[in-house]
Order: sequence, then structure tokens, then C-alpha cells
Amino acid sequence: MLRLGSGALQAVTMRWAAAATAGVLPAWTGVRCESGVALEEALEKELSESGSLDEHATQREFEDAGFELYIHEPLGGDDDDVLGSTVYELRKALETGEELSIEFALADDEEAAAGGDGEHVDVIGAAMTAAEGGAPQGEVLSQMMGEDPGEDLVSNFKVQLSKPNGGVLVAECVVEKGDYAVEKLKVGQQGDRKLRVHEFSQEEMSVSVGHEADIEDGVLDYLEARGVDEALVGRINAFLEEQVHRDYMAWLRDMRAYLG
Repeated sequence: MLRLGSGALQAVTMRWAAAATAGVLPAWTGVRCESGVALEEALEKELSESGSLDEHATQREFEDAGFELYIHEPLGGDDDDVLGSTVYELRKALETGEELSIEFALADDEEAAAGGDGEHVDVIGAAMTAAEGGAPQGEVLSQMMGEDPGEDLVSNFKVQLSKPNGGVLVAECVVEKGDYAVEKLKVGQQGDRKLRVHEFSQEEMSVSVGHEADIEDGVLDYLEARGVDEALVGRINAFLEEQVHRDYMAWLRDMRAYLG
């Protein structure tokens, strides 16, 4: 079973505690909130209203597209703060003879909580303000849990293409608002201790004589022809959303079991 790491669990707990302060959910002491809904009843409602999402829909889409999904748990077991976080890998044999591998993980909690300018977004404060303004409980809960339909759950991913002759191409990509760009491109042969790397510069200073942008566009076209495009990024986001939902539902069930 996939589990929430300590960082994600702490964020969930803080949001629920803030909800209690806002009078939306009961505090951990068992005190009822203003609406008179006990913690057990709130959990049951959240379980019943949140359980309709098909948690395996995107995985089936990957399989239908010829991908195999591999899940690499962090070293040390299921505890995400031991060494790293869970990494998901998609593998596919292409008609070109190349082997395609795509690795990605859920964006870090702190990174996901940062705005476009890097400043921390006060999710709890915004939700409490919504509660004070009389917003529906479901809307407040969504804000407490950090649900944002426009938020990318994946911030970066790695694409590796391997040719039968041993050639290897590795693209390290960054994601922003559903779109992606290649940040670093590595090339070499399988078994090389170190691949040659070029970092595409977003600054004025660059080693290129003027054609780097064309090369970068060509790399994107090359990857797109092999199925790595914005639609795939969207499916990765949907897949991660399903994993987060599954973890959240498991947490709700564990809370219900604890309360007995």
C-alpha cells in the first residue's frame, strides 16, 4: 500500500487542525465544530464523498499505450523520509528500436506550496478566510487539503532513450503549468561512467553561437515524436492525483479505524 510520507502527513494534519480552528472540523480533543458534526461523522462524509474517483484509470491508460509501470520505493522501506521518495517509472519499447524510460515523482511538499515567484502560499490562511466568509464546507475542505486543479503534481521528470547500438540520450525536464521544457540533455554510450551534458541556458550568457533555441526546439520535436508531449505530462499529473487520492483515502480509513 502506498502511504503518505511524514511531510505530506504533517501537511494533512496541519490543515485539519486549522479547519478545527476555523470551525469547519472538530478539533482533535473531540470538541464538536459549530455545525455540530463530530469527527467520526466528518470522516464518514469525507470517505463517502471522496470515494468516487477511479484510482487506476490513468494506469490503465498507460498500459493501453504500451507502457509498463514500475514503482521504486525509497531506500529503507515505505517511510518516505528515510532516503528519498517513491519514484515511478514508465517503460516502453518503441517502433524505432529505442527503449523509452520516463521517471517521475510527486513534487515536494514545500515546492508544491510555493507560488510562481517562490513565495510560500498560505493555504491554511486562505481556507480559514473562506470559512469565515461562509464558504461551503466542501470548498473549505478542498482548500485545507491543498487541492488545486491547476497545480502540477509533477515538477520534473527524466526521459531516457536507449538505442540497440548502445547509444543513450537522457533529457531532464521541468514542468510548469502543464507544459514542459528540457533543462539538461545528456548523451553517450551505455556503460559510460559519465555522459556528456549540456544545460540549456535561459540566461543571456550561453556557449551557443545563436542556434541553441533551434536545437532545443528540435529536441522537443524529437521527444514528441516518441510520445513525450504535453498530453503525457497531463496523464502523469492525473496518475499522481490518483496516488494522492488513494493515500488520502487510506489515511481516512486508518483514522476511522483508530476512532473505533
